[in-house]
Amino acid sequence: MPSPTQWSSFYDQIRRFVSARVSSSSDVDDLAQSILERAIAKSPSTEVDSALGWLFGIARNAIADHYRSRARSLSRAADEIAELESPLGDSDQERAEVVACIEPLLDAVPPETAQLLRWADMQGRSMRAISDDLQISLTATKSRVQRARKELLDAMKECCALSLDARKRVLALAPRRGCVTGCRCRGSETAPRH
Repeated sequence: MPSPTQWSSFYDQIRRFVSARVSSSSDVDDLAQSILERAIAKSPSTEVDSALGWLFGIARNAIADHYRSRARSLSRAADEIAELESPLGDSDQERAEVVACIEPLLDAVPPETAQLLRWADMQGRSMRAISDDLQISLTATKSRVQRARKELLDAMKECCALSLDARKRVLALAPRRGCVTGCRCRGSETAPRH
């Protein structure tokens, strides 16, 4: 088992190793501390040829655990935000107006795309429920819904003049002259077709 002086020397080396792989200085300190705690807890029962090599192995595993944990946390947060946001507006009236406009546009996209959009955006079903119904992974479902939204947005741009916010959510719609989709967008003016 290393002496207290060796542990102190190891800490500095482990901290440098971690700081080269992790950008947040507070995470670097936490990880370096955690690595040494793991090593000290395991050291009485572990026979190693190179204590430093063994510590770096623990460090690599701890860094991988750190990034996996962050990825899971970010994914959960993104899912929670996606569940809270309504792309169709906040009030029943706003949703009804947007649905009245979008429904005819769904004929301009393939049927499976239209169904995804109905489930995700018009009925407000969760991505998890959609993925279970389709028997595909949650990641594949999210990807398909994103592609479907882009297809619908392209169809909407052909029919309507859109006003988008910074997050690319529709703020206002105005029908263009010559729209053939039967869109029922309401607007005070008719926007020219580009």
